[in-house]
Amino acid sequence: MDALLLSRCVSDRVGARNSRLLNLLALLFSLSYAAATAATELTQPKLHGYVSQGLTLTSDNRFFGDSEELSWEFTDVAVGFTWRPYTKLQIAGQALYRRAGDTSRDDVYTDYALMDLTLMQELSGQAGFRAGRIKNPYGFYNDTRDVAANRPSVLLAESIYRDPIRDVYHTSDSVSFYGNYYLGEHLFQLDLLKGTPQMTDLVENEFLIPIGMQGDLVDEEIELGRVLLESYGGLLRFAYTQVRVQSDLEPDPGTRQVEVEPGVFVTIPLHGYPGRTVTRVKLWSAELNYEDWQLTSEFQNLTFHRRDSSPRGRVNQPTRSFYISAAYRISGSWQVFIRRDIYYAHKDDKHGREFESATAIPSYTQYAYDTTLGLRYNAGKRWHIGVEAHRIKGTAWLSHNENNLAQSEKNWSLFVAKVSYQF
Repeated sequence: MDALLLSRCVSDRVGARNSRLLNLLALLFSLSYAAATAATELTQPKLHGYVSQGLTLTSDNRFFGDSEELSWEFTDVAVGFTWRPYTKLQIAGQALYRRAGDTSRDDVYTDYALMDLTLMQELSGQAGFRAGRIKNPYGFYNDTRDVAANRPSVLLAESIYRDPIRDVYHTSDSVSFYGNYYLGEHLFQLDLLKGTPQMTDLVENEFLIPIGMQGDLVDEEIELGRVLLESYGGLLRFAYTQVRVQSDLEPDPGTRQVEVEPGVFVTIPLHGYPGRTVTRVKLWSAELNYEDWQLTSEFQNLTFHRRDSSPRGRVNQPTRSFYISAAYRISGSWQVFIRRDIYYAHKDDKHGREFESATAIPSYTQYAYDTTLGLRYNAGKRWHIGVEAHRIKGTAWLSHNENNLAQSEKNWSLFVAKVSYQF
């Protein structure tokens, strides 16, 4: 079929919400079709993937399944491909099966699927354009978090890379521009992205349960930008990421009567008021790699903004989180690390006392202090083994799908182990 005709067919089937994105995808398909047709030598697609199995064990609370009894619900299986039909065009995709207790879809789904068009490539740098389902370039580790060789630990710092809401920040159906430029011993990278995040039912629950709502989050949008500087061959790395995620609240139908004065009743929605949520994120990242040492820290300023038709009208919840990690490479294959990770659900009520006074829910559900000691072993380029022990005070980043936080335990321990194979 003619590429232009096919692109028009795709465009005709687009709803108003995603028309711009899919029109652009159709255009890129046309470009890729033309590029592949014009190529004199077509490269063969290259397959890749990984299989990993982990376990979690907790003294209290649930993390990736029934971890108080030892949970094996920590599985990842991925198969993907990359294909470069033309010098300036690459097509890539990956299917993923992921099981992580009640925080993930126990199903096979598209992890990413994109077309990457190089717009400019010179010795001093390059620039390009991507469209499709793209891994969001968030902080140091989000876009490579599933690759064991590129991940510093079995679990990333939960205060920054929260597994219960992983999907909404991990990938998006979007378009993005990227570029990098070498200046002496310094590499500058820029990523800009706009699209639709992956808002699954499980992620919706993580946002709606804490505010006592039942319903749907619809018309989601994400805008993201990241600037990264790498100096002296990776000795120093710095990054700044800014994100905006927006969605509309559509509560389930129903009303109830509330007595505001003796004998005076008003009718209010049963499951909350319709409105809009906007999440704004600012993330600063820094890393030092010196000989066998690696020191890493990230600090996040994340604020939830909610506007609705209730008498209160507007709610802002500024959170704060950060971690610092030190890793030492014992040998070419062994590495040990220690990390301190802190999360506050509200920066103006860090210890949750005001929250407990207003709701009678324990204050420790509003913060989490996590001290982690871990060990990694890399058996060549394919096998990776990691174990780590966490001692945690507070439950703020636990999953609402797996726990009733009002009945959670304040002080608890978590042990995690994982084996991964890459091909």
